[in-house]
Amino acid sequence: MDSGPLIFSPLGPTYWNPLANIITQPATGHFYAANGAVINRINDRLLVGASATDQDGETGNLHRSWLGQTAGGVNRYMDTTSVFEVLTVLGSNVAAAFGARSQDYSSSDGVFAITAHASNDRVGGEPNAWGIYSSAVRVSSDAKYTAGYEVDVTTLQPKVRASAYNVVPYGVTIGYSVAAGGESALRSAGADSGLTVYPSSVGIAFFTAGTGVNQADPVAGTGAVWDKGIVFQSNSIIGTDGSLGAWGIAIEMAKGHSVVWANDVGDTDIGGMIRSDNSSGQSDYQQRVVFGATRLQIKGVDTDLVTEKIVFENAVKTIGGGAITSHIVSTPGSASNPPAFFADGAATNIDIQLAVKGTGTVWLGTGVATPTTPASFVANKALRVKDGTGATYYIPVMAALW
Repeated sequence: MDSGPLIFSPLGPTYWNPLANIITQPATGHFYAANGAVINRINDRLLVGASATDQDGETGNLHRSWLGQTAGGVNRYMDTTSVFEVLTVLGSNVAAAFGARSQDYSSSDGVFAITAHASNDRVGGEPNAWGIYSSAVRVSSDAKYTAGYEVDVTTLQPKVRASAYNVVPYGVTIGYSVAAGGESALRSAGADSGLTVYPSSVGIAFFTAGTGVNQADPVAGTGAVWDKGIVFQSNSIIGTDGSLGAWGIAIEMAKGHSVVWANDVGDTDIGGMIRSDNSSGQSDYQQRVVFGATRLQIKGVDTDLVTEKIVFENAVKTIGGGAITSHIVSTPGSASNPPAFFADGAATNIDIQLAVKGTGTVWLGTGVATPTTPASFVANKALRVKDGTGATYYIPVMAALW
């Protein structure tokens, strides 16, 4: 630490050994000064650690720390803009550690190991603000794991299940929580409560740094992108072994919420959407779309809310094997044209096979009285069908009513 006068709070003994350059203070066992705690105050800036004190702390950044020298454009803020900076020498494991215990705090609001707040209140100059800014760079090819932000949460109590309609039930444990509105949304008692807040833009956003402030072009280099957006490890969620009939909930949304593919910036300029409008309740009309090994299935669920029953199934393998060369297309109808169900594919002529199970039969229409064929009936058309062996039969029909 730089030589010169050090001024500490007089609320308790603080000892400085100038020979060893060590500052020590006996523990009081309290947090607030009114209860006997000693609060030390240092104005301006505080630089902690051998590497932090090596840099001059000036805007010109003439004497930079190892972070300023090696981070380049990935993190260019620490040396010149930080009020409190902790930089260990190279090779140290942890730059700073923070801990808080709820039993040491009397308030019912809980405790925070770290709290950060950035106020974007400058007028003019297009200012930016970050509550927390973190950067981690993989430099060595031998690096095994590099993360910009990791949250490890553990509970020593039985599981409490959250849902889309109660995200924070009593006793919940959350890995990463994003809450809109902040403390002002709680309308809690206090002089700073009751602020008017508006909807925030995005809960979690993945973007290229160069386009984060509406710049037309991304940053130089094609590497400034994510390889994948969100990945759930195979055993990170309860019940992911589908082969045993179990399933896990990776994403849960409320009714009416959707997954949207946008074509442009407009909210209605979208190319596709997946959503659920089903409000029928538990098992009455619950629908599940399942991609199986050989077929696509739409399933309903029994009253036990576990047993699934197939209501529609579309195989993705051909009859008898071989390459897929044809398929079924269904189109909706209009006032003058009924819905259509027809074959399509690479071949010029494609049959459609309609097969029953066992001794079942094919029903057409809703049923009419048995017609009487007059003696003057003259068939001028034929309906061609094939049986299960592939043999062709011709059913005589008449092109007009008789």
